[in-house]
Amino acid sequence: MNKLILIMCLFLPQVAFSENASHRDAAQRVIEGFENKPVEQRAMDLVNAIEKMGMGMPKEKKELVSIFTEMLGSDAFKADMQNIYMANFTEVELVRISELLNDPVFQKFIGSRMKVYADSQQVMSKYIQKAFE
Repeated sequence: MNKLILIMCLFLPQVAFSENASHRDAAQRVIEGFENKPVEQRAMDLVNAIEKMGMGMPKEKKELVSIFTEMLGSDAFKADMQNIYMANFTEVELVRISELLNDPVFQKFIGSRMKVYADSQQVMSKYIQKAFE
């Protein structure tokens, strides 16, 4: 379950909520930066990541995509994610994050993070094996 939560945090658009309108606006810009794909594609990416990690598929892939598409598009889910982001980032930090999300190099970094992580794990494994030889 923890792996699923981690995957969801990595693949899902992060959103924020605040009583302060400018803070809320900054959070909205972050949301827009993360939502560079249609919700259906983000849901498919999430299901593919779950499948790749070998977590087991309790339902048919098509059904999971449908469930995640509905979830990712729901106001309740976005509000929950907003609360998390607003609790962890100031308005100034959210503005900076939204600026980074518009930077092509940072977009490449975000888009490749799972592959970089997997590749780094393989390298680490190789060096650990050498240590035990």
